[in-house]
Amino acid sequence: MSELSLEQAILTRHSIRGFLPKEVPDELLRKVFELAQWSPSGTNVQPWQAYVASGAALKRIRSEFIRRVEAKVPAKPDLPDKGKMGDIFKGRRRECAAALYSAMGVAWEDKPARARVGKRNFEMFDAPHVVFYA
Repeated sequence: MSELSLEQAILTRHSIRGFLPKEVPDELLRKVFELAQWSPSGTNVQPWQAYVASGAALKRIRSEFIRRVEAKVPAKPDLPDKGKMGDIFKGRRRECAAALYSAMGVAWEDKPARARVGKRNFEMFDAPHVVFYA
């Protein structure tokens, strides 16, 4: 396995919005989380607990997320920012979203299409595993 420099890691980082249906072997998932425990945190308390959902559990979670979206149940984000984000940051977020929609062939003015794209977040982009941190 080749070493990845910090610069390479930062410059090659990207977001994934679609996954193959292939599950990651449990052994590899364990190794990822074993390595992650060495990540720096405030006063080295590593305050996170990771919960991985796969298979039937993930299917139930995904179904419930979609049910709530379709029922228009308001989301309760861990870090709510509506109305608290400064104008410069709101503008940057909107520009980033507009670029993403444009790349997907969705016009900013097409709210139903934007809603369909947004729903993909709650489908977890078809990932075979999802991790929740507490």
